[in-house]
Parts: sequence; C-alpha cells; structure tokens
Amino acid sequence: MKISILVSVLAPYAVARFRALHSTGLFDFEVLALGRSKGIREWKHPEEEISFPYVEAIPGQCVDDIKPRVLRQALIGYLRNRDPAVVVTGYGDRILRAGMLWAIRRKKIVVLASASTLLDRPRFWALEKVKSLLVGRCDAAFVPGERTAHYLCMLKMPAHRIWRRMDVVDNEWFSRRAEHVRVREVESRNRYGLLPRYFLYVGRFSPEKNLLLLLEAYARYRDIHAEGAWGLVLVGNGPERQALETFVQAKHLPDIVLVGFRQIEELAELYALAGCLILPSLSEPWGLVVNEAMASGLPVLVSERCGCVPELVHQGLNGYVFDPLAVDELARLMAQMASKRVDLEAMGKESRQIISLYSPEVWAQSLADCIKQTARWKGVLV
Repeated sequence: MKISILVSVLAPYAVARFRALHSTGLFDFEVLALGRSKGIREWKHPEEEISFPYVEAIPGQCVDDIKPRVLRQALIGYLRNRDPAVVVTGYGDRILRAGMLWAIRRKKIVVLASASTLLDRPRFWALEKVKSLLVGRCDAAFVPGERTAHYLCMLKMPAHRIWRRMDVVDNEWFSRRAEHVRVREVESRNRYGLLPRYFLYVGRFSPEKNLLLLLEAYARYRDIHAEGAWGLVLVGNGPERQALETFVQAKHLPDIVLVGFRQIEELAELYALAGCLILPSLSEPWGLVVNEAMASGLPVLVSERCGCVPELVHQGLNGYVFDPLAVDELARLMAQMASKRVDLEAMGKESRQIISLYSPEVWAQSLADCIKQTARWKGVLV
C-alpha cells in the first residue's frame, strides 16, 4: 500500500518524525508538500536532512504565491498518478481538504492528523455539523493528546480509532544542542545582547498569542523586582510587531530583545540560555515550542488555553499553568520563577523526563500502529 502524508510545507520540527518513520521500513510512504514555503515561515532545510521520500506538488514555490486552483490541480493530479492512502495534516487548509476528499471518494484509507481542540477558537453549531460530516468519513485520527481526542469524538470520530502522541520534536537534538551552547554561552549572549537570565517567548507575533498581555505582565514584574530582574526575549515575527515595539517604547521597558524570526540552529541557542519559556496564548491547539523548550531543559509557564497543558505541564514540577487573561497572575509567576524559591535545574530535568515520552520514535510507532490497524479493519494489505 502506498501512503502519501499531505502537508502544506515541510516544517523543521517534522523532519525528525519522517526520518523515524522511514527508518522503520514498514511502509511505502512519501511526504507530499504543496510547495517549499508559506507566509513568514521561511524555513530552510539542508538537503542531507531530508533522508526520506519527499516531493512538492509545485516544487520550490511559496504556497501563498500560487493560485488555489493551480495548487489543487497539482495536488490532485499527483494523487491520481500515485493512487495512495493518505494521512492529511489538518482539514483547515482547503487544498489539503481537497486531497482528503479525493481519497475519501476513491475509498482510500484516510487518516486525519489534527491538533484542533474545542477551546482553541469560537465554535459555531452549523460549522461543527459540517465538520462532523467530514471527520466522520475519515477512517482514523492521529492527535497530540486528550483535548484533541475529546474534540474529535464530539465530531463523530470513534474513540477507539484515535491514536495519540502526534506533536513531537527531535528531543535529542535540542538536548545536545543546549549542552553544546551552554559550554560557550558568553559567545552567544554577546551575539544577541542577552542578560544572564531571561524569559523566552517563541512564536508568531499575532493577536491570539497574547503578547501585549505578556509585555504588561513583564512591566508589572519589573515594577516590583527591578533589582536583578530577568530580561525578556521575543523570537518571531508577524502583524503585531510594530504594536509590541510601540508598547515597549511607551512603557520604557528595559531588557526586552526582539530578535526576529530565527532558523532552528539559532533558535536552539536562545532556548539553551533562557531561564524559562512563557507561552501566553489565548488560542493554541498544542504548542510545539513547549516541547522544544522542555527538551532543552527549561521550566515552562503555559497558558491554560494551550492544548499541551494536560500532557506536558505538571504543576509545580516542571512549570505552572496560568489564566492568559490574568496579568497579575503571570507577573507573580514570573517573579516566582526568577526567585531563589524555585529550583530551575530540577524543573528543567523534570521537563526532559516528561518530554522523553514524546519523541520522533514514539510518533513513528503510533502512526504506524494507526495505519496497520486501520488497514486491518478495511481488509487492505499493508
């Protein structure tokens, strides 16, 4: 059985997953991307990293620069030639959804890989009804954790056809890289102008990420703990960048560094030297940056709206969960993490222990089991 894993673009965090699946030798699979890049995510991949079957529907192009009709024709044309079962990474992208519908009509095995949760955005009954008709026609689902599993069950996906551990990163790489950087930390700190300790945010600069509240919480933290206060480093880019810079200037906030978008090698440096990750999102289906930070040995402060909370944030052990609308609560937690009352090293070790259960190898085994079991139900030879 041929299998195509449909993705919008190949993300750096997914490379290790596909390598792990390829190393099992279990399937004739390939990763089928729509194009090379998308939006502000200008990810780069050294050719030697892509050691698994990989193809682009429209090679080398930015997906945003291609008309949807052209993208759809390219994707469906490729699927017709290969005639595979499909693993679809989300139904929110209408082009990927077209690939899913093609496979459903062809009565191919369809596995929906989704991270959506009930709480990650407002839900409307009529739209949810339509979604349930689509989800109900998929054969199985591959999800990060319990919040997505619960949501898909509401959309008529049987619980026994849902596999977990979808959202993972290359833990070993981040761990090794962190140790390497910490040995030479002065060089990295000087390059970015970093304080000895800082809070770290990684992600898009967009309204759902709640960064203005993060800055307000940081301002209140600095008002109370000016002496020996940690800095704040924001990594990423997006439509709110100007608003964030304006806020920092208006409040005269010191020790805040906006370093822009960074490729994974530079990002690993910033994880390695941070004291704690903060993810303050109002909407976040999972939060892979939490995986990356934990693999790098960091404690985490994570909004209760983030899908990864039940699995990854063990209250008081490797971090804390907070209400993303409560500025004072976040300011208090920042002060607590920066105090001597918290054993950051012990929390970092706990983070690594927890995240070890979410590795590319676990991902590959879970998806492989999902495909094999689904094929058995449908009487298809793998």
